[in-house]
Amino acid sequence: MDRGAFGTSNQDQKRILVIFGATQVSIDQPLAQIQICIEEGYDIFVILSDLAEKIFQVAEIRNVCGIDRVITDSEVADLNFFLNGFCLTVIAVLSQAMSSKMVLGVADTPSVFLPIQALARGDRVTAVSTQTPKKTSRLMESKSVHPQLLDLGIELIRTDQIADLIMSDGARAFYTGSPNNQKTVITASAIDRLSSTVSELVCPGNSLVTPLAKEIAERKNVTLLIGT
Repeated sequence: MDRGAFGTSNQDQKRILVIFGATQVSIDQPLAQIQICIEEGYDIFVILSDLAEKIFQVAEIRNVCGIDRVITDSEVADLNFFLNGFCLTVIAVLSQAMSSKMVLGVADTPSVFLPIQALARGDRVTAVSTQTPKKTSRLMESKSVHPQLLDLGIELIRTDQIADLIMSDGARAFYTGSPNNQKTVITASAIDRLSSTVSELVCPGNSLVTPLAKEIAERKNVTLLIGT
């Protein structure tokens, strides 16, 4: 991929790196969210895992993002090009394999290596949180690594929040709800690990904010938006 086709390495140009892993979920909603951002002037580059290329219609993704903006893991010739200049990394389709590799630090493909490197630099990394299908075995359910992803500093959001997050230009973050409609507890650590650019945290309607979390939010000038 020609560097010139994607412009200079300047984070002020609203350049977003989007990664697609391989799952059986539809990509219609993620693509619609990405298209909204492109129409608003965001420069989005997409990397697909090699397996994602076999599952999804790459032509459909290129139709939305541009032919010169979509490549696969095996087509990445120069990783250095992707190591700087992106203000945000969004894993729009997070696969179980990708989640596990990031938790274990197995950076054997660009689609896993780049988010890990972004975290190491202190850059913001967001991933779409997907619920385990009802037909999935209990063995797979027990392998959920979402808590470990949060510990790594990866923010988990819903698919319909992608555009909102990107277009807030770093000012807005989202807190994912607890499964099975249980109370979502917003802890002090959740507030403390927010990026310094975040001024709003969108929380589920069933959220319970601890007193210490409220105190830290006030200190960091973070507004808690419950049920938004």
